[in-house]
Amino acid sequence: MAMPDNWVDYRPQWHELAGMDEIKTHLHPYTAFDMPHLLLSSPQPGTGKTSLAYALAIRLDIPLHLFNASSKRTRGIEFIEEDVGPLARCGREMIILLDEADQLTPAAQMALKGVMENCGAIFILTTNNVAKVDKPIQSRCLVFNFKPFRKDIAKEWLETLASHNGEVVYDLPSGTLDKIADAHHGDMRAMINSLQTVITLKGEEDRTKFLLSLYSIDFDVKLFYEYINDLDWFAFEMMHTAGDIRNTLKVITDYAIENIKTNSRDSKKADVLHHIANAYRDFYLGMPEKVVVAAFCQNMLESAPLYP
Repeated sequence: MAMPDNWVDYRPQWHELAGMDEIKTHLHPYTAFDMPHLLLSSPQPGTGKTSLAYALAIRLDIPLHLFNASSKRTRGIEFIEEDVGPLARCGREMIILLDEADQLTPAAQMALKGVMENCGAIFILTTNNVAKVDKPIQSRCLVFNFKPFRKDIAKEWLETLASHNGEVVYDLPSGTLDKIADAHHGDMRAMINSLQTVITLKGEEDRTKFLLSLYSIDFDVKLFYEYINDLDWFAFEMMHTAGDIRNTLKVITDYAIENIKTNSRDSKKADVLHHIANAYRDFYLGMPEKVVVAAFCQNMLESAPLYP
């Protein structure tokens, strides 16, 4: 496998796609002549949606045209009528990849439905929230939901990137691949960025500092619990400005496990862990981060005091 200088620019071939065996098996029988439109959905970035589209284009030996539908210019009906429609109707076999298609306006989605019905192009739509895509468009596509990469699959791909003939060729600090996989919660794009950064840095000390920084967040968890116990809504502001919500929830979880007392009459620890589980669920279902944080803090306030 010949890798570019910037690994993030590399798009894996069809046989290299990791963690997508079920999707690949489903799509394998199709050719460029009968491939249906696809809707690829995941609330988390870095799960392989765009990589699948590029790999499929190479396997089918047809060109791919990428549009990002999230900008002001590309969200509206004019974009569909003036850019996408004429391209799709030009009579050539191709893939039109609409990234973040859930950002299209209702009028644009209605126009897109008509284009999809009357063209020879294959549309691949990626979304963060499939619920924002009109049902008529969903019904014209095979829908696949992408999950964060499992740690074992992520580590295998990172080892492939960092290896030659099956052996890791870079002098990496102990446990580098485990640390990167743990820090990025299944986001392969972020993992590859981190691996490339580690390899680019000179000296074990700088590499180790970078790996530690992946877990560092500006969040005083003890103060957070104090605000919760005082029924102070400033706890919300602390979480909202802390950074990556997943790392923040992990810190809150670890502190709860170590410090919140549990007895048969008052299982506060179980309440907190239940609220955290709900927050993770809402986040991965695509709810806005601010809403997830607000709901979590409200639930925590209702469970106070927590006696940490």
